[in-house]
Amino acid sequence: MPATLPSLDPALQRCAKKETSGLEQIYRQIAPPIKALAQHVLNDEALAQQALHDSMVMVWQHANHFNPVHGSGYAWIFSIFRYRLQALQRQPNVNQPDRIIAVKSWLNDIGPCLAYFEPPLREHITEESAQFIALAYCKGLNSFTIESVLNIDANIVLTNLTAAFNQTPGAPLPSSQVDNATIAFYVLGLLNGNQANTAQAAIAEDDNALKQALYWEGLFFQLTQLLATNAPDEQAWEKIQKTLKLTIIPQPLKTPEKSARPEPPATGGDAKAATTQATTNAAPSPNRKRSESTPARPRKSGKLRLLVTAILLLILAAGLYVWLVPIQPELAAHNTANNAENTPPEPLSLHTVVMQPPGSTSTPGWLIVSRDPGVLHLEPLLKSQLANDEVLVLWRRKPNSPTTQKLGVIDDSAPSQIRLTSGFSVVEPMLYEITIEQNPAELVEPQGDIAFIGQSFRLEVPDPEPEAPPVPAQ
Repeated sequence: MPATLPSLDPALQRCAKKETSGLEQIYRQIAPPIKALAQHVLNDEALAQQALHDSMVMVWQHANHFNPVHGSGYAWIFSIFRYRLQALQRQPNVNQPDRIIAVKSWLNDIGPCLAYFEPPLREHITEESAQFIALAYCKGLNSFTIESVLNIDANIVLTNLTAAFNQTPGAPLPSSQVDNATIAFYVLGLLNGNQANTAQAAIAEDDNALKQALYWEGLFFQLTQLLATNAPDEQAWEKIQKTLKLTIIPQPLKTPEKSARPEPPATGGDAKAATTQATTNAAPSPNRKRSESTPARPRKSGKLRLLVTAILLLILAAGLYVWLVPIQPELAAHNTANNAENTPPEPLSLHTVVMQPPGSTSTPGWLIVSRDPGVLHLEPLLKSQLANDEVLVLWRRKPNSPTTQKLGVIDDSAPSQIRLTSGFSVVEPMLYEITIEQNPAELVEPQGDIAFIGQSFRLEVPDPEPEAPPVPAQ
């Protein structure tokens, strides 16, 4: 039977506040099933490690966008993981003999799959359909390969699953032109290119479609119980910390233990030791007071953080100057017209993105500004080291959504611009990514490493100084 999972919502909220204890709790609880699933889908230890690493980095960077209204913390984290998993996945050849034999052996070992599904879906599917879903989710197989493994007609099973998914009660129905089954098949990775694009667009623009995607993600997550897991990897955790430059670690990595009963506040000679240990391992209880004999921990990084922030703002101001100079006449004319009507001038608002390498907080790499409707102006601030067959590709997506929109190939040798096509409106907030790719024309989702990442915001441009009236000739 499916197990009841502890909530990760509080841990994500701590990550949003940049408390490393939240990320450590998420890693201890989610790393084993994520690593196991990645190994089964990718069949490559190095790629599985990369999928785990990239997912944890993205969880930390985007935790402030988690909204429990859309779905559970588990579903949100796994949607990010499967987004990276599908980008790294290399689909095996259809009817690959060794692969099919291994998968059949795995099915025989795990036994019936139907018991691992939640009751709302379990009531509408058969064991054959349950195995079909398990092979798609846990093994990353397409419908043609699953057909060979199970010796069935895949079209018949897909038809039955479509009816079952549409009958399963869940989140509100999407208001776009997609149904529950389309979203479920998208989460399972069973849609082709055009169908996947339709589902991506729906999830990116429709909150109900996003809720549906997270609903199915949470439902299918229970299938990770079919996979053998190992204890969290200490070296992988250290690499994540290094990437994110996390130098304050609450406690050494360890497997989850039963929570112990809290001890009463220490008194006398033990007050200092007890307070120090409580400060190191966990946040103090609201009812527990710091001992007067315990000095407060000095904040060593306060001045450094202010200095880094000041430097970043200076760099941002210098980059924006390139874009603001050409629009000053336009802004002046705009405000002059307003003043002619005796109305207060309105500042010009710009869609702005400062993109930085993952884990960096003080190294801007790209500046993106939209000062014209439907046009993104790009200013490269760093030069990327690329191989001859590699290019940079710009993507964007809505927060809380695992789906992306490809904006195009970009060049970091000079400023450039991208004209947005229909459906690519400029709204806030949006998350932007620049990845390193080899075959960008064939891509629907990012597959390469993330080079830069950033979130858009609105920049209010101050009014230009009014010109002094001409001095009459004497």
